[in-house]
Amino acid sequence: MKTVLLSFVGILFLSISGQSQNWLPVAEVYHQGVLALFLDSIENDVYIGGDFRYINDLDAKGIVKWDGQTFSTLGEFPNDCNNYNCTQVLSIIRYKDDFYCTFINGYWLPGEIRGLARWNGVQWDSIGGLDGIVYDQLIYNDELYIMGRFKMLEDPAVKSIIKWDGENWSGVQFPYPASTGITVNNGVVFNGDLYVGGNFFNYEDTIVGIARYDGTNWYPVAGGIKGGLDNIFDMAVYNGELYVCGSFRKSAGNTGNKIMKLVGDEWAEVGGGFDSSYGFATKMLVYHDKLYVFGVFYSVGGGVPAQNIAVWDGERWCGLGTVFDDSSIVDAVVFEDDLFICGGFDTIDGVVLKRLARWTAGDYLDVC
Repeated sequence: MKTVLLSFVGILFLSISGQSQNWLPVAEVYHQGVLALFLDSIENDVYIGGDFRYINDLDAKGIVKWDGQTFSTLGEFPNDCNNYNCTQVLSIIRYKDDFYCTFINGYWLPGEIRGLARWNGVQWDSIGGLDGIVYDQLIYNDELYIMGRFKMLEDPAVKSIIKWDGENWSGVQFPYPASTGITVNNGVVFNGDLYVGGNFFNYEDTIVGIARYDGTNWYPVAGGIKGGLDNIFDMAVYNGELYVCGSFRKSAGNTGNKIMKLVGDEWAEVGGGFDSSYGFATKMLVYHDKLYVFGVFYSVGGGVPAQNIAVWDGERWCGLGTVFDDSSIVDAVVFEDDLFICGGFDTIDGVVLKRLARWTAGDYLDVC
């Protein structure tokens, strides 16, 4: 009996040990979290943002660049920091050879930089003040769109989504009640139009949680997202279809739980979606011709084990068999054909891998 038990323990150890080797550490991140990853495909670097003060031996102040071997700072990043954490960097993007990062309503270089900063390779500067939180950035029709829950200091009537052409700001006449605080979490370009998602509505309740913009006018999308507190946290295009994920539920009147796709002008379920009673999906990306979905959850598709990472191949859900602590994954990129994730986690498969980790197992799936 003891021999059998010892053999079982040995097999279990080898299984866990082998599984954990699919995940490798990227860096030592002290104290706080990593919240944003951006792959610069031009220079083949990954930009890493968050509210951390130090990464490895660098005084990072919330943002660093990594070329796959070496971490480096971006000049004297003027973040507001103490010995442990800094103002949160929430998104990073490259636009017209400059890098833009957004953050939570903190003053950097007091009175000059607020909510959004630009790095030209030599120094940081301001391109206008934003009062609130900026969650996402994307490029559409060669202009940079900034999205979140904010208003412009120069023009408080402009809220939550604005665009920048490299020289000037302009509003986009977003159709929501001016007196209502609304949130735009993300955007994606699909079939030549800009789609944005979050938690918002117009007076007629025709635009709710998601909207389509053709560069001039805004339009409703498939009846929107039901549920007053439900959000779209991310959108992605996979196999020519638009997918949305977030915290929305069937019980609020939606077609799916936490994930749906747009088919024509109607929502469709995605393999049964996620458990309606727990968690949410925060991020999606296409990797090796499959749709990877990240967040905080335990299962998908009516019971397929998938903690915090689920994989959809267009017909069925799979899980990686990975076990996280209770923290969620907030962002992910593909770099050098490996998958990189970030969030608030401390351990993966029982191994200490704080805040950043690299998946090296390629197409390996544990259960479908």
